[in-house]
Amino acid sequence: MPRLPDPDPASIPEEVREFLTSLPPDPMVKMLSYSAGTVKLFVQLAKAQFTSLELPARSRELAILTVAEYTASTFVAAQHDPIALAAGVGERTRQLICDR
Repeated sequence: MPRLPDPDPASIPEEVREFLTSLPPDPMVKMLSYSAGTVKLFVQLAKAQFTSLELPARSRELAILTVAEYTASTFVAAQHDPIALAAGVGERTRQLICDR
């Protein structure tokens, strides 16, 4: 699978660069900066999913881990495994999702 190099900060529009510096470093968001017109919208959507949904954190993490497993998204699974643990998804449940 081809890999993209990290975006050249000089090629990122100033408005997007300023927005990115206001966030904690995240490799996925950094790669999204290749699409300067959508990175801010993506981050706002992700933020809304974590802060505005009425879905309990445990249920949200179960859904994320299940979709990550079915779509073979190892990056998302690795990112959310500790979040799921903190949200109350036990090791046995996480393993069952992986063993599908």
